[in-house]
Amino acid sequence: MLGVVIYHLKASWLPGGFAGVDVFFVLSGFFITGLLRREVERTGTVDLIAFWARRARRLLPASLLVLVVTVIAGRLMTNPLEAHRIARDGIFSTIFGMNWHEAASGLAYGQDPDPSAFQHYWSLAVEEQFYLAWPLLMLALALLWRRRPALAPRRTLPLIAVGGGVLSFTLAFHQTVGNQPYAYYGTFGRVWQLALGGLLAAGIAWSEALPLWVRSCGRVAGLGVILGFYGFGPSASEYPGWWSLLPALGAALIVVAGEPGTRPDPAARLLGTRLGQLGGRYSYSWYLWHWAPLVLLPVALDRPLRIRELGWCAIGTLLAAVLTYHLLEDPLRRNRWLAIRHGGRSLAFGGALMAVALGVSVWTSSAEQHAAEDVRIVADGYRTLAPQPADAAAEKSQLSIDGCQLPMTSTAAAPDCRYLPDSGHGDLILVGDSHAGAAFPAVQKAAQDNRWGLRAWARTSCPFADIHKAGPGGGDYVSCNRWRADVIKRLIAARPSLVIITNYASSGLHVTDPHTHKGATQKRAHELFQAGMERSLTRLRDAGLRVLLIGDVPAFTRAAPDCVLAHRDDLAACSLPQPEALPDGGSDQKAAVNVPGVRVLDLTDRFCRGARCYQVVGGLLAYRDTSHLTTAMSLSLTDDVAAAVRTALT
Repeated sequence: MLGVVIYHLKASWLPGGFAGVDVFFVLSGFFITGLLRREVERTGTVDLIAFWARRARRLLPASLLVLVVTVIAGRLMTNPLEAHRIARDGIFSTIFGMNWHEAASGLAYGQDPDPSAFQHYWSLAVEEQFYLAWPLLMLALALLWRRRPALAPRRTLPLIAVGGGVLSFTLAFHQTVGNQPYAYYGTFGRVWQLALGGLLAAGIAWSEALPLWVRSCGRVAGLGVILGFYGFGPSASEYPGWWSLLPALGAALIVVAGEPGTRPDPAARLLGTRLGQLGGRYSYSWYLWHWAPLVLLPVALDRPLRIRELGWCAIGTLLAAVLTYHLLEDPLRRNRWLAIRHGGRSLAFGGALMAVALGVSVWTSSAEQHAAEDVRIVADGYRTLAPQPADAAAEKSQLSIDGCQLPMTSTAAAPDCRYLPDSGHGDLILVGDSHAGAAFPAVQKAAQDNRWGLRAWARTSCPFADIHKAGPGGGDYVSCNRWRADVIKRLIAARPSLVIITNYASSGLHVTDPHTHKGATQKRAHELFQAGMERSLTRLRDAGLRVLLIGDVPAFTRAAPDCVLAHRDDLAACSLPQPEALPDGGSDQKAAVNVPGVRVLDLTDRFCRGARCYQVVGGLLAYRDTSHLTTAMSLSLTDDVAAAVRTALT
């Protein structure tokens, strides 16, 4: 797990280190399948209670200890909203469901600006689900083998592993492009790695006949492939796909090499050193401990960790891992009292630990949610801040709720969502990404007040600019390109009185450079965005349509509700210099200026003053996260929007 730890400390130090989990899955599939196969061949069945009891003693004490400590630390070190989220994720982690919770977030691995303190428990969840399901399948197969001796384990297990593995890899490959979070976190997209290990366990006997020099070369090659991937692997957001074959096959080569012989074997010597053995011994506990400080400390300190602090985190969590192993893991794993009575005591003990962890997480989640709701922050010169942080964080886009803002994973065309009828005074169509959803309350109120018709077509993370946006899998956001082309055609055919466009154009643009086919630097991304927006706007203007561009609002590095909770006595701290909040001066507005006839509504002055941009504007909490406006802030812009629309319609 050293690769994973280094990657989490700083991804640029070991770009492919996240694949250490893939290596672990292959090895786990090999060891567990081999153990179960030998038990079936020896006894004709699988002792489920004994198997699960061993896993409970081995895995649960350390993982649940770290879980409870993390939940408590979250409460002490962060604000009530963040503590509530940490405890909520502790619930998913306790019941072995963190991988599905992360997949449902819709964010690619490593792309979440506010990652969970339990994000790393996703791989533990996959492993525990495997430990629950695989013995049951092996027991069913044992019953079949007992009735039909011709279907021996050594004959049928490889077929099952190959069949399941091919289906799983096919699913993961296709999901990497269209639904990457599920490909990365989902159990079904990871089965093939476990199945690969199972295949090796089912047919490992043949490898023993290979010459020692062949196995030695295979071990060196396997280790080289893994280390090479660690050093030069792709972005985790482009993973798994074809790339995932490399670390998995590297692990398979090491497994096939088997025990080292008498010939010189450099890879075996490296893996068999005292340091390597200690690394294997403490890897599980270190994996559990290492991540939470990297999430909690920046929140508590209100700044990123420095290099020296990252080093101390690594050393401190390693020491915690050593203590956990010697004081908890190993003693409980060897405890005879827990192991007797067919494992029943171990399962009862594990269940009790889970109940405690679940109770702590549920109670903390509820208590911190109520604490966040009870906070009443007073803005300077106003009786209270509106909305309050908990209310702001809970807001969702009305367009998204109505199904009029398509999610990234959808391949559907934009639904024709009409909110107000065309009464002859003017008909508006609002288009854009999730920032169009954030602007919708102001546009809808302005349309109601002026008896304008209103339709809305939006798609999450899909800018109206004609660019190659990075999609959920890190590659081209193909469904966005199709949606944009379809919307432009429909706008030209519909010929509304006015097209209103607004989308994300601030910091952190994930744009693919069409020349290099790689992610563009931020400066280059803004250049590409501006050029792409000019192309899209020109198409509409060439078709004779009136267009109003609502310039993007400032974006921040920290969610506004969390920031004001952390700085309730100094709300001005929730601000950024204008060049950071609006880099490049607004590439969307620059594009609009270059297209004759396009009207622009620049709202910068409503958020920024004195060269700084603020998350609290007057008595309003302006954002529900880092860049999406609250409903209250959006409605406060109604007069600005109405005036701009009236001007654009003339």
